[in-house]
Amino acid sequence: MKISSFIEFLNLMATNPKLFLSCKYDTPLQNFRYKRAAALYEQGEDALVRLLIEELIEKLNLNFPKKLNLEALHEGKRGSLFPYEIKVIATITKALNPRNVLEIGTFEGRTSLNIALNMDKNSKLYTMNLPQDKCPDFKIGKFFRNSKVSNMIQQIEADSLKFDFSKLTKMDMIFIDGAHGHDAVLSDTKNAMKLLNKNGIILWDDVDNCHLGSTEAVYSQCEKNNFYFYFISETKIAVAWRRDRNKQEKR
Repeated sequence: MKISSFIEFLNLMATNPKLFLSCKYDTPLQNFRYKRAAALYEQGEDALVRLLIEELIEKLNLNFPKKLNLEALHEGKRGSLFPYEIKVIATITKALNPRNVLEIGTFEGRTSLNIALNMDKNSKLYTMNLPQDKCPDFKIGKFFRNSKVSNMIQQIEADSLKFDFSKLTKMDMIFIDGAHGHDAVLSDTKNAMKLLNKNGIILWDDVDNCHLGSTEAVYSQCEKNNFYFYFISETKIAVAWRRDRNKQEKR
């Protein structure tokens, strides 16, 4: 790193010491480049508006679902989404009624299961994860393997950084929850934006002030590609959609 960059990093830490204490850095110097994301959190810019799930559904011009189908909310290994975050994603899925959904980062398949449970039976969920031999500590997709929605879910074993996304159909909803480093999130976000239908939405997990790399990657791409970008209250989930997204009829 250049001396000027190092000095800039030190200035950032001097003016925002709590960021250094609260954020999980790969290395302090590497994360200096996330200074804009840190500044956004400190300044409370409009780009970081938090929406209640009810407000989000209203902004998307959708009807709030009366009932959700939920399973295995309190199960799963450490690192899984919290039960309320699963409910939020299920709510968005049910309201949006997507035909095709992509999930990057299957893990044990708990989120996959609850997404599929709230999709139409003729819809398809594509969920991507590294192959099982690369993930010895957990069983990929175990929650949906023998479930009643297993026929709606297609498992893709691949590295999202190397996968050819042009092989897939256009998606109505994409949930990114794979590797959380800056470069991985940036790559997944770029691919997701290319794959997204005009009226579709993208969701990310772990976009918060303890994942400044994710925040910088997501925010920069939303800004560059003219996407609305919001956080969902009481979660670590962010959501975005194109500013020219057509207003859909309420269903």
